Amino acid sequence: MEWVAKRLTNYILAKQVIEEEDRLAYEYGFQTGLEKMICILVSLLIAAWMDKMWETILLLVIFFSQRAFVKGIHMKQYWSCFLLSCSVIALGGYWCDRITISQSIMFPVALICLTGVQLLSGRFEPEKDEKAANYYNKQRKRIAMAVAIVTVVMFALHIQKGLFLVCYAEVIMLISTTAEWIKENWKNQERRHATDKRDMDRCCLLYTSDAADDSLRV
Repeated sequence: MEWVAKRLTNYILAKQVIEEEDRLAYEYGFQTGLEKMICILVSLLIAAWMDKMWETILLLVIFFSQRAFVKGIHMKQYWSCFLLSCSVIALGGYWCDRITISQSIMFPVALICLTGVQLLSGRFEPEKDEKAANYYNKQRKRIAMAVAIVTVVMFALHIQKGLFLVCYAEVIMLISTTAEWIKENWKNQERRHATDKRDMDRCCLLYTSDAADDSLRV
């Protein structure tokens, strides 16, 4: 995918559609776009084979609309992410006819998981682009509100299968977001530990050797 993205970027760069300074942004955009497109096409082919087209489309809309604006676990390799994503989508369509759960349970679970995803994702901090950060934060809230409305409609109209799919999607989203939150906190702790260790090493180098102190005197 990276090779194709670079070729596409080089093409539009040669046509002077973009500037050289925008190369990395377009390479990333092409790569992620192609990866998502392949995942969607494969998921739809599996859905056609399983005769679960509308169920799969609902899952894809819920997953991809939220995944673009909330934190989630990142796999090291694209193919790992691809296989996991297609499996999750296919399993949702497969289980929706085979697992029966009370709507009075699925409804609150879906809303609780949706709320948990929003809380664990935190806010996009401005860093260099406050306008972009505000856009992402507002968009995430809009999508969360849309998912909540769909959940309420499914519950009110007693659409069992639809409510199951929304609940399933939100449970998976919460698991993914929680995993990424744990991963980030673990990395932050390791970085703090490494910083503390470097500070201790500096203290040892500066203050524990009398010979070093003597050698620095003029």
